[in-house]
Amino acid sequence: TLTAQVTRVHNAQGESDHIPLATTLSISADSGATPRRALKADREEQIRFVRVIEGEFAMKVDEHAPLDTPDQIDAVAQAIADSFSAAWETCSREAYREHGLPEDWKLYRKAVKNAKRVFFDSRITEISITNKRTWDLMSWVQQRKLPPCEAIQYQGQPCHALPQLWDALHNC
Repeated sequence: TLTAQVTRVHNAQGESDHIPLATTLSISADSGATPRRALKADREEQIRFVRVIEGEFAMKVDEHAPLDTPDQIDAVAQAIADSFSAAWETCSREAYREHGLPEDWKLYRKAVKNAKRVFFDSRITEISITNKRTWDLMSWVQQRKLPPCEAIQYQGQPCHALPQLWDALHNC
């Protein structure tokens, strides 16, 4: 879970007219009551996460509001923490956890199937773009071996190889 706490550190102020703020972001594993969440390792998802933070913060705080009192600063700091928490809940998803149950096996097989589909779809797209011949992926397009059949004989000798067949055809 992601929790945030903002506190004023009065004893670190010194001679400055500013009060330092300490923000504690706590990311911890729970006892299992709430599911573990994760953000996809995808650049677009990460950009979306940052945009959600910006949107949440813009809704909670007026950018021209004065920050004159400690309470106003606390409110803005808490808005930042709340924006991070809301974005995390919006953009993250429940992480896979294995408990040895049949449902876990089904989820695993589904994930593998989806990963294969994504890989092969991208491979097909890549081949179709590079040489414009998607049929190169088909096994029936590849070079074939000679089919097994009764041997053709020429001058009493069977013709099993392609050069022997061409010689027989040429000399007939």
